[in-house]
Amino acid sequence: MRLHATPRIRLLAKRLSAVLVVAVLIVAGMLFRYPQFGCLLLLVYGLFALVARVPYTVTFKMALVMLACLPVLSLRSDDQLLDYFAVYAFLLLAIGLAGVLHQEWMPLRTKDEKFHE
Repeated sequence: MRLHATPRIRLLAKRLSAVLVVAVLIVAGMLFRYPQFGCLLLLVYGLFALVARVPYTVTFKMALVMLACLPVLSLRSDDQLLDYFAVYAFLLLAIGLAGVLHQEWMPLRTKDEKFHE
């Protein structure tokens, strides 16, 4: 027997996945302090977002959270980490823009279109 998730559980899962990605980026930025690692994580997320058709609003919300982290990080007076988070926020905005363009130019095909091919 297969269990089906209710819409409320699906919405919660989407929100938690966005929070999880931001948390991974924060931990990666604080532990590793290598911008290449954070950029690699964002590249993997960007590819996943395009393939899995993650709504672009999720990516823009993650960018907003990253931008909201900047004043908090400025209190620590760590300019290097602040620069990395600004780069991560910019990359998330670029991934969100790519998601918008992808969803506009590559709409979901209907069952009829798949049938006629």
